[in-house]
Amino acid sequence: MPSDAEWTTLTTYLGGEIVAGGKMKSVGTTYWSSPNTRDTNESGFSALPGGARGSDGGFFNIRSNAFFWSATERDVSNAWYRYLLDGNGVVNKLYGSLRLGLSVRCLKDTNSIVSIPSLTTTAITAITATSSTSGGNITADGGAPITARGVVWSTSTNPTITLTTKTSNGTGISSFTSSLTNLTPKTTYYVRAYATNSAGTAYGNEISFITSEAIMNIPCPGTPTVKDIDGNTYNTVQIGTQCWMRENLKVTKHRDGSIIPLDGSGGITGNGTGETWSSKTTGARTVYGHSATNLATYGYLYNWYAVSDTKGLCPSGWNVPSESDWNTLSNFLGDEIFAGGKMKESGTTNWVSPNINANNESGFSAIPSGFRKFEGEFSNLGSFSIWWSSTIFDEGDEVWALSVKNDNSTLSWSDLETFELGASIRCIKDTLFNVTSNSTNEYGKPCLNVSNVIDIDGNNYNTVLIGNQCWLKENLKVTKYRDGSLIPLDNTGGPTGNGTNQLWSTRNYGSRTIYGHNATNLKNYGYLYNWYAVTDIKGICPTGWHIPTDSEWTNLANFLGGEGLAGGKLKSTTNWKTPNRDATNEVGFSGLNGGIRGYDGTFAFLRYGGFFWSNTTYDTGNAWTRALDYDSGNLGRDYENKLNGLYIRCLKD
Repeated sequence: MPSDAEWTTLTTYLGGEIVAGGKMKSVGTTYWSSPNTRDTNESGFSALPGGARGSDGGFFNIRSNAFFWSATERDVSNAWYRYLLDGNGVVNKLYGSLRLGLSVRCLKDTNSIVSIPSLTTTAITAITATSSTSGGNITADGGAPITARGVVWSTSTNPTITLTTKTSNGTGISSFTSSLTNLTPKTTYYVRAYATNSAGTAYGNEISFITSEAIMNIPCPGTPTVKDIDGNTYNTVQIGTQCWMRENLKVTKHRDGSIIPLDGSGGITGNGTGETWSSKTTGARTVYGHSATNLATYGYLYNWYAVSDTKGLCPSGWNVPSESDWNTLSNFLGDEIFAGGKMKESGTTNWVSPNINANNESGFSAIPSGFRKFEGEFSNLGSFSIWWSSTIFDEGDEVWALSVKNDNSTLSWSDLETFELGASIRCIKDTLFNVTSNSTNEYGKPCLNVSNVIDIDGNNYNTVLIGNQCWLKENLKVTKYRDGSLIPLDNTGGPTGNGTNQLWSTRNYGSRTIYGHNATNLKNYGYLYNWYAVTDIKGICPTGWHIPTDSEWTNLANFLGGEGLAGGKLKSTTNWKTPNRDATNEVGFSGLNGGIRGYDGTFAFLRYGGFFWSNTTYDTGNAWTRALDYDSGNLGRDYENKLNGLYIRCLKD
């Protein structure tokens, strides 16, 4: 029921009480008594003269008066109402007994008026040559349910949902994550989150990114082949940041030289008289159809017990790929729907027709080796291939396996409860390049054709190649954005940073500072920047370089063996507080211990830690970072307040 104030809003909108009545009354004398003065009903309200019932019970004024309650009481006995007369165009405001019987007109709740939703687009992460991750955060549904949401992308600006290049990520108001797949390498894309309700479709802010170069179908750098303990030689293939064997495993022994028992039972079908495969509870291998030709072409089929044996199957420095390794491969190839076709050997020399969408673009060269069922039967040679992963789940009762078929292009996941299954194995290298503690060059190699880079101030930085990433070897020292505009310097708060007249905590715009306001620290460590400088669209890194994303930091850590090992390989071996645990600087990153400036202005952790920004936001007030610590070999991943001062390492585009 409308309040007294809401009735006033209506009459004011219609030009005031003097004229509003005529604009609200239904036209003519079908219901109203003559003369029904100034009856235009231009508002569409269509007021009718329903009369009233008095507090004494009597009815009155039907056809001549329209009475409407408000929801607003004047006092304990009376409430405000409006009434219209047949003889003029006025809306009259009066109050009357709560016992009166008057008409009611309902008003839709103001907060139910539907508008399009409000949302933002999530920063792009996990960028590969053919895929990336984004999403959105819906902050308001506009007063109606969200019926569709996702992201849409294009190589042109302002993409809309009329395009087919979009995701569908459910309904409702919340944040969501979207996978962009089947992208083209080295291409600029524009992305917007979208949300749809009954009022229409709204879009978040537009974000652009560039897919990486598709490095695949080439021998792994420095490791074009690898031998197993039997002396079998396998060609290798680099696919993204991974190094895979190009052929299925044929080894007969574990790494320690112990034999993996061969099962030759069951005849050519595998499940004939004398079959013993199904009874194996320890590591075993077999050959499809017990055929030497199949062994030469497809390699051995191994049960899960051979995969999980701690003595190891793959050559030293190689392993059976985990669920995560297979996922990385699938994502790099543009999602599992497309990955199978890019992995399968083309043609029908080994595969049964039709071998759909097989182009072996990746160089993985998958061949249809079939499998051996847990009861011993051989199956699907020529049409199917399945490989073990090293990942068990469901309290150890199931294991992941991956497969491809001749009749589609999908890389399919299977959760196997049958550890006796005979499947193929493809080994993956522990890291793409060998990085050893006895490296002859402690500081790594300069990036190819980019041994150094100069910023807009003329500061010269050496570069270092780590995997397929090219990093600055020193922290950033620049005072200007790329367009020449100055990044404001904060030198308030004295040597502790939080002393009298400290202003750092107020700087919600791009700013830089020096640890302790000490020129020597600037020379050694560079500037500390807040996150607003990191994300300023004017750009802080040299042209062709950028602040690494959270995903790019993760790629670095993974290349170095994971977060638990990466820190030691990145830390410089000098000037750290004792014990500088596990510091080797194997890859030449030369990570320094320049401390941090907190959002309250305080300088802290000089010689104890080094802190670096990513350009990926965590939430409204925080962003993802990486940290090195004097007492750990870990590369820490955490989020920091955007007002904090951290160091910057730029990464080549």
